[in-house]
Amino acid sequence: MKELNPSNCLIRANNVWNLAIIDNIDFKEKSFKFGNIYDVTHGNSHATLRMAFQAQLPVEIKTSPEQVIELTPNTSLFGMNQSIDETLNKFQKVIFDLLDFKEIEGELIYKTNFDGETIKYVLLTKLDPGCLGPSPNVVILEPGANPNSDEEILHVSEMYKEDFAMNDHSFLDIIADEAIFRRLIKCWEKWPNIRPHLGQ
Repeated sequence: MKELNPSNCLIRANNVWNLAIIDNIDFKEKSFKFGNIYDVTHGNSHATLRMAFQAQLPVEIKTSPEQVIELTPNTSLFGMNQSIDETLNKFQKVIFDLLDFKEIEGELIYKTNFDGETIKYVLLTKLDPGCLGPSPNVVILEPGANPNSDEEILHVSEMYKEDFAMNDHSFLDIIADEAIFRRLIKCWEKWPNIRPHLGQ
């Protein structure tokens, strides 16, 4: 039987954002003991689950060394873009239309016969629901060994270098539970391009 390589299912392109996930899996061996109605655990083994979520973006991802930006009180963290600007304009127009301002005999009159639910309903009819891109590519990769050592977690993380065909400047965004996350933090010294994220 031909051996399958799950990494062949990965998308390798400059516009793909790779999100790595590692988790520990415990396997328990059970067998029925004669004369006993309960299963008895005889042994267990551990492995490290490796998965990849890949999102194709409309722009290429730069793999050059990450620019360090010094934050000051004047640093703008979040900027406006055309999509946000258009959405805010829709919000304003919906509220303006619901208020229905009129000037009668020099007095400004407006409607108040609506509530938050009405605004929400009207807004939802004006907004385009759904994702703006294709669904992510999800691949379960070759598992790693026992995740109970810092060296093995580093080894499992470095397996993604080959899977994603990463270059020296590429960063690896990786999600793990708290136990593995703590080990990933220790891996920073040996591989500074790892970016651990705490999952559940």
